[in-house]
Amino acid sequence: MGTHELIHYEPLEREFMGRGSQRGWKFREVKREGLIAMYEKFSEGDEYWEVIWVNRDKGGIRVIGGVEVDFKAKERYPSDREFGVDGWCYSRYEGACERFSELVGA
Repeated sequence: MGTHELIHYEPLEREFMGRGSQRGWKFREVKREGLIAMYEKFSEGDEYWEVIWVNRDKGGIRVIGGVEVDFKAKERYPSDREFGVDGWCYSRYEGACERFSELVGA
């Protein structure tokens, strides 16, 4: 049996501001079990809940524009194109809680 290297992933932030297409939205972790998390997403009177599989990037050295860049291993929120597979958005808190429970097997 080979040895396995343990990877330490920088944890996903519990509160953060959206970027890109999510600019202007605030995100706040509501609950998390393992790699399943639920976040409240809100902005000026609008409020949604998102249930996600927390993604993990191993990190390592990548070449960008001919320059080697060392990326940290970290957890990340699913991208827009990963929603529907690794993330779901709900307008009702109860709906998000149901999906969260389904995913954690409760």
